[in-house]
Amino acid sequence: MKFIKMFAKIFFVSFSVFFVSLFTVDEDYYLKKVDNSDYLININYPEISNRLLLEYIFNYLNLKENEFLDFVQKNGRIISSKYEFRNDYEIIDNAELLGVHLILYSYLGGAHYIREDQTYYFSKSQNKMVSLVDYLKDDNSLEKLAKVSYEYVMKYSRENNLNFDNSWVREGLSSNLANYEYFNFIDDGLELKFPPYQVSCWADGEIRIVIPYICLEEIIKDEYIYCLRNNIYKYYKKELNNYGKFVL
Repeated sequence: MKFIKMFAKIFFVSFSVFFVSLFTVDEDYYLKKVDNSDYLININYPEISNRLLLEYIFNYLNLKENEFLDFVQKNGRIISSKYEFRNDYEIIDNAELLGVHLILYSYLGGAHYIREDQTYYFSKSQNKMVSLVDYLKDDNSLEKLAKVSYEYVMKYSRENNLNFDNSWVREGLSSNLANYEYFNFIDDGLELKFPPYQVSCWADGEIRIVIPYICLEEIIKDEYIYCLRNNIYKYYKKELNNYGKFVL
């Protein structure tokens, strides 16, 4: 009888551990840290459940980590400090998109860190990986978006007393899809993010603008802005009057 009770207790504990392991994830699964005399690696993996999105993210971070380690191996130690590779991320999650904006920081010597940005998006309605081009109305939409974005970036510059260089901004916002990799559909409109050096200097940081949907009728496909446009039309009536020239 005593043996049966002991066996039942062991079975119960073992089954409990197994059951819990099925439905919980070790925090270390999302973290990778290596700290030695030559370098520091600190990788944070996004806590999302979409396997396709995770595959893209894991592959990209693995690639960049290997590039970092190759550099360290070829260039030897830094005397005054050590090399560093780390990342941050922002999760985009709304009715249409699940995405992750990865921000990588590498210190390879020099005055400051090197920043690299990479974003991956999964469309919930289309059930596939997407980019901004999947939401543009036609072949002329990107050029129109570039014109509107220029006006809003320069407006951001004026409002924040940053004095952006006109030619730098125009080059960073040219009608190249690579210049519009970091986007999100939010309640107020299309949010665009521009990393340091794209439209201004490092010290100005990341630049974020929001273009109201009412100004994007000839740019974004109707099915993605129709309901939002009806909800915000009155709210953005003043915006439209002030910047009506942006509606192309």
